[in-house]
Amino acid sequence: MIRILSEKEIKKLAQLDLDVIAAIESGFGKLAEGNATVPPIMMIPVHEKDGEVDIKSAFIKGIPNLAVKVASGFFRTRRSGSPLKVDRCWSSVPRPAFLKPSCWTMAT
Repeated sequence: MIRILSEKEIKKLAQLDLDVIAAIESGFGKLAEGNATVPPIMMIPVHEKDGEVDIKSAFIKGIPNLAVKVASGFFRTRRSGSPLKVDRCWSSVPRPAFLKPSCWTMAT
């Protein structure tokens, strides 16, 4: 069932964090200036399981860390009603305050 939300309901549910927006804006600015490295996504197909594993990474010059995220999607699992696989991302230094402690992501 699809539920249509009013603008008021959306504003109540989706809070904007200005610190997060500033961090994202800064990252894209560094990328535009040539001060960030974002390699192409590495995708590993897993045909036997109707899925894939994606590896994403980024590095910003002048920051003593880098980020690597490994996420997977196994599409047959979702259609069967089984729980979704949970994936994880890592950072080489303590996380920024705006990230959740373990940086969990859900596969689709």
